[in-house]
Amino acid sequence: GSRLRYLITSRAISARQALWRRVRAALFPAPQESPVTRVCVAVTAFPVTGGIRAVLAGVAQATRGAWQIEYLTQAVGANAQDYSIQQFGTKYMASSQFPGAWLYTIAGFWKLLSLMRHGAGYQVILPQDGVFTAAFSALAGRMVGIRVVCIDHGSLTLLDSPTYRAERVQALAAKSWSRPRYLLARLRYMAYWPSCSVAARIAVRLVDHLLIPGVAGDSVEESCQRLGIHPSRITRFGSMIDSEWHSVPDAVSRAALRAEKGIAAGAIVIALTCRLAPEKGLDIALEALSLALAPLSSTQRARVRVVIAGDGPLRQQVAAAIVERGLSATCVLWGETTHEDVVSLLGLSDIFLYTSRRGACLSMAVLEAMASACAVVATSEPLSNVHLLSAGRGIALPANDAQQLGQALTRLISDPALCRQMGDAARSYVASYHSPAVFRRTLLRATYWSGLDELLSATSQPAALR
Repeated sequence: GSRLRYLITSRAISARQALWRRVRAALFPAPQESPVTRVCVAVTAFPVTGGIRAVLAGVAQATRGAWQIEYLTQAVGANAQDYSIQQFGTKYMASSQFPGAWLYTIAGFWKLLSLMRHGAGYQVILPQDGVFTAAFSALAGRMVGIRVVCIDHGSLTLLDSPTYRAERVQALAAKSWSRPRYLLARLRYMAYWPSCSVAARIAVRLVDHLLIPGVAGDSVEESCQRLGIHPSRITRFGSMIDSEWHSVPDAVSRAALRAEKGIAAGAIVIALTCRLAPEKGLDIALEALSLALAPLSSTQRARVRVVIAGDGPLRQQVAAAIVERGLSATCVLWGETTHEDVVSLLGLSDIFLYTSRRGACLSMAVLEAMASACAVVATSEPLSNVHLLSAGRGIALPANDAQQLGQALTRLISDPALCRQMGDAARSYVASYHSPAVFRRTLLRATYWSGLDELLSATSQPAALR
């Protein structure tokens, strides 16, 4: 009896699989033979300032010559002319609220299927963060028979985060909406949070592998365990930073860079690069800067320049807070910037300030600042910052503690030699443990690229990776 049931079941499964292979072959053309792998990177918005863009820049650099990348996104940012981008949906289909998140998922799913139906020839789909992006990518990948490897930058750890939910509600309160509109938004969130959980369940069930940056003990493993993800489907890695791309200019070059931006050669430059959003703690950053400047002499205060690069929903509030705190002569808002401009800013800076209230995995902003030999003052969100900045490579402090952050800034502003010592140690660490070669190997293994060994042996020299 049991053997007969086994035979019937196995034959039925085999027949169903054979039928689906025929349907798939009829609907979706087989990829053309090519020396490079066609990769679709699905992402909510691109290109925009932030850690995800830095990661994707690393992906493009590390796989140059092996991958041909096309980006699939709902929102196309500025400076998109240098990328191959496919757009889907409308501005009302944002993944940040209900029901737009499901409209976003449906639109992304159909767009991806349409691209494959019309010969896009993708061999790997690489969704970035966002459970809804991962869900539609995984569904489409399973239908077409393409390997899907999700790079998660923290969305899985946010599913049950009360801090994240509180931030979203507080952002609603800050808007000048009517009472009915505000209440409707609150009701939509009551449907949004369960929707996130459903999308996450779909994604983790159907994606083939997850690449998650970070270090052991940063709570990511616990989140994955709650979602039922087997450890064999997870690869933890250190995000890639090319130290040679983040070159440290000599005194003459740095002075020239500063002159281009209207900054004095002898200024003490403090940089912040982030999206201007509540979770980035910009109110804490401005308070810490005020506290840091207070004990300095008038001469020292006059030398300090603070550059905030990035844009976001809090831009007007940040600009108003700068004026309110009397920091207009010290702080400047650069707005949305290209990745090249971020690298240039870090190269001309002495100190990097990072005040995030929450985080997960690895902070690309911190890693890039370390690679640029900046003295980093950062919160311990994410927890990996404590590891990155240990052994004198920087200063990691509790989130929301403007007093301690201000004291650390005062110390560094008053001690240029300490800044250089921290920056040199940080740059050396990044060059050793976050190199393009290591990241390239991780990516190609996770995507099961068949020519991995040959490619790595052919590109063993660092120059070949660039």
